[in-house]
Order: sequence, then C-alpha cells, then structure tokens
Amino acid sequence: MMNAPTCFGLLLALVFSAPLAFAQQAAPTITIFLKDGRAVPTATIKRSGGNVMVPLQVGNSTGEIGYPVANIARIDFPEPPEIKDARDLLSKGKIADVVNTLKPVLADQQPFQDVPGNWWQEAAQVNLIALVTDSRDAEADQLIAQLEKSSADPEILQLAKVLQTASAARKGAHETSLPVFDAAIKHFKNRQTLANAWLNKGHCHFAMGQWEPAIMAYLRIPVFFAEQKLLLPIAQLGSGRAMAGLGDTASATAKYNEVIASFPSSAEASLAKSELEKLTNNPPNP
Repeated sequence: MMNAPTCFGLLLALVFSAPLAFAQQAAPTITIFLKDGRAVPTATIKRSGGNVMVPLQVGNSTGEIGYPVANIARIDFPEPPEIKDARDLLSKGKIADVVNTLKPVLADQQPFQDVPGNWWQEAAQVNLIALVTDSRDAEADQLIAQLEKSSADPEILQLAKVLQTASAARKGAHETSLPVFDAAIKHFKNRQTLANAWLNKGHCHFAMGQWEPAIMAYLRIPVFFAEQKLLLPIAQLGSGRAMAGLGDTASATAKYNEVIASFPSSAEASLAKSELEKLTNNPPNP
C-alpha cells in the first residue's frame, strides 16, 4: 500500500498534467540521467518551463511527472536520422533540401537545447552551414544568436563566428575578416571550422587580388579536408580563378577541367565552363 506522500505526489501529477502534446519518439527509449544517479527511461518527453515532463501511468489514468532541468545530468535521445540525411544532402550541394530536412529536428529538439545530450546543436550546425552557403544571412544570424545562447562549447561557437564572418566578407569586409579566419585556424580543431576558415580566407585574398595567398588557402581544402565535400568544388573553382588572375592560364585551364570532371552536376561546374570560355575568347597578353 502506498504511503500518503506518494499518493499525494501521484495525485498532483494527474491533476496538473497539461494537455500539451509530447514530442513523440520511437524506440530506442529516451533516458533521463539525474544528478543523483537515477536513470528514468521513457518513450515520450516534453518541456514545460524549467521541467522536463514524462508520462506517468497510474491504473487506467495517465498523468505526467516533471524533473527540474537543474537536477538533470543529461538526456540520451536517439540520434535523429534526419541529421545524417541532411549531411548527405549537404555534401551533394542540395541546400534547400538540407534546410527542409532539418526543420522537424530543430523544432523537436529546440525545447531541450539547454539540456546536455540534445541533438539541437548538432542539427543547428549543419543547418547553419547550409544557410550561409545559400547566402541566407538573416536566417543564419538568427540561428547563430540561438547557438550563442545555448552552447558553451568553444568549438561550436567558433564555427558560428567563422560562418558569420564569412557573411560579412561576402559584403566586402575582406581585411577585417582575415584575422578572424587566422585566429580560428591557429586556435581551434573542429574540421568544419578549419575548412570554412581556409576557404573564406581564400575568398578574401582573391577579392583583394592577392592571387598566391588565395591559391594556397583554396588548395588546403582538397589536400587536408577532402571529406568536406560541399566545399571541394568551391575551393577548386576558386583556385582556378586565382591561377587565372596570376596569369597561369595552363594551370587555370587544368583546374577548371578538373572541376567539370569531378563535380559535373555542381553549380561550380557550370561556372568553370564559363571561365574556360573567357580564357578562350580573351587569352592573356603574352
């Protein structure tokens, strides 16, 4: 037989259970690990103010019980398959599909973005790269602001800073952007951060007509960051343009042809064809 405090606690859970919809999760089970060492498995979960709520079954009645976020060490959520799908789409340059794929994950995990174990930050990083790549700066800035509020991880914050600076560089802030990219390259280890810093360092040098530093920055991507597939055709095209700027027509031609052959369905392949036409129609003076 239950004692009085236990009965009273269960009664409160039933009386005050809110009619809010739970974030539905399929197996495997979500597990809430409390700071006192307890583990609470559950199939569904939701956020209500400073509490994480889970359903509670008492006989034929269903209520819910809340666990203060301050008492939670972490929550183990199953990894949303959409994140892997989005990374695959990102590597293929299907930017709009990336953003649409991640929308439900971001919405589902957003209430838990301040709780260790959430997948919101991982999904947000992938989404941020897509937004910046697509020059959707206003949306990217909003997401960066959310990341800065929810994350204390310096690597995540630095990636956000690099991508935000890349947006500023596209608008002409080349000289002031370079120190940000250099600092990221010197002090951080996240490969997405480093690859984006090198790529945008190349863009800045190219915009300022500094061909050799641009080439060296661009070529870092295929040599050291070949897994960053979204950036590969952009870096290869950039290096070809910098070679053309330097007057090395043979190397530029070879690089453009490499982009066309290696990334035939990319936007950069079409741009490389246009650059080849320019070289053919307007050869440099001997």
